[in-house]
Amino acid sequence: MLQSTRTARRTFASAVVLSLSLGLAAACGSGSTPGTPGGNGSGTLDKMRNEGATIGVLTLPPFSKLTPEGDIVGVDPDVTKAVLKNLGVTKITGVDVGTYANVIPGLSAGRYDMFGGSLGETADKCKAGNVLYGLPILVTPWVTTTLAGKAAPVTSLAEMGTAKLRVGTISGNTLKAEGVYEKNGITDVTEFPDLLAATDALKANRVDTLVAARNSFVGLPDNVKSSLQIGPKLTDAPNYPSSIAFPAGATELQQKFDEALAAFKKTPEFAQILSNYGFDVADLDDIVVPDGCPSDPA
Repeated sequence: MLQSTRTARRTFASAVVLSLSLGLAAACGSGSTPGTPGGNGSGTLDKMRNEGATIGVLTLPPFSKLTPEGDIVGVDPDVTKAVLKNLGVTKITGVDVGTYANVIPGLSAGRYDMFGGSLGETADKCKAGNVLYGLPILVTPWVTTTLAGKAAPVTSLAEMGTAKLRVGTISGNTLKAEGVYEKNGITDVTEFPDLLAATDALKANRVDTLVAARNSFVGLPDNVKSSLQIGPKLTDAPNYPSSIAFPAGATELQQKFDEALAAFKKTPEFAQILSNYGFDVADLDDIVVPDGCPSDPA
């Protein structure tokens, strides 16, 4: 592979999911070094107003990242900061939690008050009770991808199942976690640690197509993106949401944040934040909230 792609892999490896989706848990502390205790831990809104909030994020553009200056930016952090400001929280310390596998342990250990990135929702996670989800913020529609110049990407999971395609996806993918592939007769599914590794497998003919969240392709190097043809939104893939997450015992904080978030989602500012990072607020109209997860008030 080209040197530029190898370099991109090193910087990009921690970043793509999908969707959003989901390893679990977090480690970190103050500053950008994962695993260092430093969050307020109590998760009470009064304490956050007085002492500031510690917010965990992942390096996963355009969803979230921690800048060298210590600021948290991205679609999820921008929404989080706007809602906290409306709640009277003005001081925020960002923490890079490292990987999705660190998110929930970090919340449980009180290393940060909230996870301000996109944590994909599944029924199992919501029912487990070891993390509290906020209201949905994002939906990233699923797409399939093939190599440029090859057969066009399919547009449905049913078509993939009928054609017995070999599918590549990102580890922790919510479609796999929720059994969606199996329900559509897709039995040959290989998980990869990141989108670059999945792309390599596609080029090596180890898989026929890739399934990933549409917006996850934003952070790929240009020379990699130019080698792919990305299809339209899958017509029959459920649009599971992602959201902010709180420690299991922070019910009061979750409720107050969600009340403020529900109001904020009705403003032009919310739609503008999503648009700034290539997301469409209209995608939320087709949301599929897993059993046991919070949904917007009617």
